[in-house]
Amino acid sequence: MRWFVALPGAEERSDRLCREVDKSATSLVLNVAEGNGRYSELDHKRFLEIAAASAVKAAAYLDLYQQKVLRGRVETTQGREFLSRIVAMLSRF
Repeated sequence: MRWFVALPGAEERSDRLCREVDKSATSLVLNVAEGNGRYSELDHKRFLEIAAASAVKAAAYLDLYQQKVLRGRVETTQGREFLSRIVAMLSRF
């Protein structure tokens, strides 16, 4: 989350794409926490699947944000790498 909050424009959340990146990243974090708090294997798996989908969505919004708003002013490779690693980790569960 720290990386996403540091994006230009993140503090005011005025840009729609920035808000969508934030919402997807927040959903990712909250669904991982919710899934790890569940004892039922089905519930656990369902929340982690939702978290993985949120990570993919965040990556797509991040790409759009860079192309439409940042226009190369900020490198987002690190954010995409974080999201890729998270999806890989979640898919192992």
